[in-house]
Amino acid sequence: MFGAKYSRSKFWIISIILFIVDVFLGIFIRVFEHSNEYQSQAMSLSIITLVIAIVWMNTLANRIRDYGSNPYIALWAIIPLVNIILAFYYGSVKSKKKEDMTQDSKSNTNSSLVKAVKNHAQDIAEDAKENLEEYKDEHQTRKNQTIETTPAPVQSTTIKENIDEDALYEHSMSEIENDTQIKSLWAKAFANSEGNEEKTKALYIQYRVENLKKIHEETRQNRMREEKERSNKEANETIDVFLKENNLKVIRSLSDTKYEVSSYNSPMNAIVEYRNGIWSVVKWS
Repeated sequence: MFGAKYSRSKFWIISIILFIVDVFLGIFIRVFEHSNEYQSQAMSLSIITLVIAIVWMNTLANRIRDYGSNPYIALWAIIPLVNIILAFYYGSVKSKKKEDMTQDSKSNTNSSLVKAVKNHAQDIAEDAKENLEEYKDEHQTRKNQTIETTPAPVQSTTIKENIDEDALYEHSMSEIENDTQIKSLWAKAFANSEGNEEKTKALYIQYRVENLKKIHEETRQNRMREEKERSNKEANETIDVFLKENNLKVIRSLSDTKYEVSSYNSPMNAIVEYRNGIWSVVKWS
C-alpha cells in the first residue's frame, strides 16, 4: 500500500468504498453517543473512522505519486475542504507520462554521450589520417619484401563491390594506434614477419582488411538467406488464399515460390510465381 501508485479509477474505487464505510460508521457513532450503554462502542468506532481517514490520505498520496508529484502533498488533506479539492483535482487529471518526466535527463545524457563518441571518433580519424599516407607509401615495398615468406590470405570472391576499402584500412590502422588489435591476427602477422615490428603492422593491416571483408560478406549472405526464408514463408502462407480466390489448384511444385497450376474453369495450365510480395501468373500453357 505504502509507496504504491494508484490510477484514477483505482483511486476513486477505494475512495468511494472508504466514504461509504465512513458514512455508516458516522451514523452508528451518533446513535451510540446518545446511549450511555454504548459509549465505549462509540469510542471504538471513532478510532476506526480515524484509521479510515489515514488510509484515505495514503490512497491520495499514492494517486499523487502516480500523477508525478510529491506524495507529501496529501498531508494538506488534514484541512477541511482542501481534502475535497485535492481529491477532485488528482482524481480527474491524467498521470504524467514517464517519457515526459525523464525527457530532459535523457536528452541531456544522450547529447553528452553522442558528443563524447563524436569527439572520440574525430580524434581517432585525425590520428589515423596522419599515418595513413605514410603507411600506403611503404605498404607496397614491405609487401614485396615479405611476399616470399608471407602466405597470402584467403581472398573473398563474393565481396560486395561497393565496400569502402579506404575505410577498412583506416579502421585497421586505428586499431594498431589504439592498441585494440585482434590478438589472433596480430599473432599470425607477428609469426609471419619473423618478429619485425614494422612488417608485423603491415601484415596485420592486410589480414585485418581481409577479415573485415569476410565479416561483411557473411553478414550480406545471412541477410540474403533471411530474406529468402522470409519470402518463402510468406509465399507458403498466402498460396492457399491465392488459389482459392482465382479458382486454381496445384499440379506440381517447381520451387518454394513457384507452382504449376490448373484452373477449375479452363483446361489450360499456368505457372504462378511469388514476386515482390504477391502471387501472379507468369505463363499460361
